[in-house]
Amino acid sequence: DVRAVARRDVDAYAAALASCGRYQPITQRAMLRGVKRFFEWLVEDGRLLLSPAEHLRDPRIERLAGPVLSEDEVARVLDAPDTRAPRGVRDRALLVPRSGPAAAWRGRYLDEARPRLLRQGQPDERRLFVGARGAPLSPAVLDQLLRRYGRKVGVARVCCHTLRRTVATSLLRGGADLRAVAELLGHSRLHTTMRYA
Repeated sequence: DVRAVARRDVDAYAAALASCGRYQPITQRAMLRGVKRFFEWLVEDGRLLLSPAEHLRDPRIERLAGPVLSEDEVARVLDAPDTRAPRGVRDRALLVPRSGPAAAWRGRYLDEARPRLLRQGQPDERRLFVGARGAPLSPAVLDQLLRRYGRKVGVARVCCHTLRRTVATSLLRGGADLRAVAELLGHSRLHTTMRYA
């Protein structure tokens, strides 16, 4: 009977979740939020006068696990493509962040490299970035390129998400507005973005 559940029972459940070692903090938080919402619903529905879980707070979520690259490591990876070859020009245009140099690399890619990568009879390919045989690149290609160039320059732990984490962490540590970074990353909750700080 839910009417027999007291605050001490909810606290015991929360303590058991935290101490059992089976659940990550994010999972614990979701489970406790479910308990809290369930009791809120019982109060709203008139089945209980007070919620024994109204005092619950979200467990602390630790910072995001995972590597963050140094500025030097990022620069080495971005500079790794051999731009004497069409694929190297394409890769450089793909990897360089939005900035003045990025526009120059995209221009060089469109003028010089892309026409050489497109197959005969395929000049109307609508994708901006194409593979060595003119076919559209799959989303997984960028991760593969980052790993390849990372290995080439001795940065073994690089992928798209590593760069995302690195940029977010760098922006926040540099004093960027939390809301602006959250919007850039597509986060709907500021709490998610705060984990990058």
